[in-house]
Formats: sequence, C-alpha cells, structure tokens
Amino acid sequence: MSERGWSRRWSWTIHRSAQTGADTSAASPVGSLFSHAAQVRPGWEVGDNLLTIVAVVQRDRGEQERIATMRNRLVVVTLALALAGCASTTTTSPPVASPTSAAAATTTAAPTTSAPTSSSAKASASGSFDTLPAGYSYAYLYKLTKVSGRWSVVLDPVTMCMYPSTDVNCKDITEPPPNDYELRNLSNKTYTVPLATGTTLSVVGPTYQPDDYVPVPMAEKSWPMASTAGEIIVTYSTNAAGEVSAIKEWWHP
Repeated sequence: MSERGWSRRWSWTIHRSAQTGADTSAASPVGSLFSHAAQVRPGWEVGDNLLTIVAVVQRDRGEQERIATMRNRLVVVTLALALAGCASTTTTSPPVASPTSAAAATTTAAPTTSAPTSSSAKASASGSFDTLPAGYSYAYLYKLTKVSGRWSVVLDPVTMCMYPSTDVNCKDITEPPPNDYELRNLSNKTYTVPLATGTTLSVVGPTYQPDDYVPVPMAEKSWPMASTAGEIIVTYSTNAAGEVSAIKEWWHP
C-alpha cells in the first residue's frame, strides 16, 4: 500500500471514531495521540501526523527512561547520605571495666584511728620529754621545772625493797632490813616527765607527821642528788598518756 493510501486509511479510522463519539483518549495515551493526530495541520497529510505521533512516543519514552535513571541515582545518593549520617552519629562505647579493676578503683583505705595523745606524748616524740620505765612508783626528785611551756619533774626511779618482797630485784633480802625498807637505785638515768593538768607536788610539812603535807609552789626548784643531805624521795603514779598524775614526798620514819 502506498504512503498516501495508508494515511487515508488511518484518517478514515480516526474520522470514523470521531463520528461514533468514541473517546480514544480516555482508553490510553496512544488514543489521545491519535485524537490529536486527527487534527491535520494545513498542508499536511494524515500520514505526516502519524509519523509525528511515533516520534513523540519515542521521545516521551526516552524522557521516561532518563527520569527513571535519575530517580535511581537519587535513591542511591540518598541511601549513601543516610549511611554517612549514621556512621557520623555512631559513638564508641567506653570500655567496660572488669569487676576486679572496678573493685580496685572503688576500694579506699580505711581511716586509721589512734588513741588520742596528750601534749606530753607529742613532746616525747619530739624529744622534749621522756617515758618513765614500767614497774616503778618511787623515785628521787631532782627538779621541778618548766619544759616546752609545761610544768615537769625530773625523776630518778628507784626500787623499794621491803621484807618480804615479790620484786625480783629484792629477792636476796632474807630478813627485814633496817627501818624495814631498803632503796636500790639500779640505774642513774633520769627522766623528764610532764605533770598532768591540775597535778601539784606536795611535800611533808613542818610537823613531819604522816598526814601533814603542803603543796610546793609552781616555780623552778631543785633538790640534792641521791645520797646527799636534803634528798627527797617521792611516790608517784602516771596516766595512760605517760604524764605524772600524782606525786608527793614519801613519808618514812
């Protein structure tokens, strides 16, 4: 069939559809194109319009393919951006300490407690005062003096031997000694010891009776050394802080 005859046949088909009122454009996009092609441009044959329709369909199909390709690329780019955002917001969890290290980190040394110390104990630690030896309660008194701002005494502890005695230093006494006592100075070492707060030194009074004692004024004073006329023997006791808490001259016949 010649090109002109083919065009006339299509023109008759389109014209026939227009007469019957069939809406080909409602059926498909191609029908719309055919309906548009039925309007023959001046100086054009119907076949020319059909060639235009084919070109338009091919062009539209190419546009759709390009749009689909661009859509796919956009999807890929969007996914890539989403993955990059997730990676940037991911934080590294801090290392979990093992139970052993956690316990070691939270373990603190228990506070150490110690018995309260008096100022004399502190002074002894610094070398200002001495610690009296245990087991003694008698001594030669040599001095009442002030050391490091505290009233103190200088003592030379002695062993009091009476009969009978359980002291190992007196075990050789087999009979009562003269005056029923014997002082033994086993060491000439002297000790400077502070007086506890409120403690006063007392000596035998002028009547020289067992119950006659007078306090010694708190002032610097010295007494003769042992075995010297005027020597003074005291009996004393100490407290837990090592201070002399009671002291007085020992009365003896």
